[in-house]
Order: sequence, then C-alpha cells, then structure tokens
Amino acid sequence: MENERRGYETQSSWWAEAVRQLTDYLKLVRAEQDWNDTLYAAVTIGTYVRFYYLEPKEQTLTDYTTVRTGDYYELKKDEAEVHKVLNEWVEKTSH
Repeated sequence: MENERRGYETQSSWWAEAVRQLTDYLKLVRAEQDWNDTLYAAVTIGTYVRFYYLEPKEQTLTDYTTVRTGDYYELKKDEAEVHKVLNEWVEKTSH
C-alpha cells in the first residue's frame, strides 16, 4: 500500500489508517484466494516504509521483526535495512 503524501510520515493517524486499509485488503485477498500462508506487506507514506505480516487465521497485522521493529524506515537513508527485509520476504515466500 502506498501513499505519496510527504510531510505525513510522522503522523500516527496516517499510519493507523494505512494499516487499517492494508489489513482489510489482505483479509479480502486471503478470503478470495483461500491462502493459508503468512502474508507479508509494507506500507509507505512519502519516502518512509513500515513492514508487517498477517498470520493465517489472524485478523490484525503484526509488525515484522527488524532492527527497529514497529518503526518506519526512510527509503534512501535506510536502504540497506529495507533491502534486507525484502530479501527475507523473497526467501520466505519462494516455494
């Protein structure tokens, strides 16, 4: 899920709304495709990103474990950590 609005990166209400929308979307995907795997997702606001996952049978997203779990990463400044998370997801979902 992406929101290109700069300047809202630190507003918790924007992150909360983005997480709500993403959760609704992932639950819909799971229901329509009958997936029982963990779903991984990222939310971006401006140039910042946060990472989440949704376990099977769960109704809420969980912060993906990173060096700064629950925090947001600036895409350019934190490029190495963002890349590391995305590579982990590729490993976990490639079967």
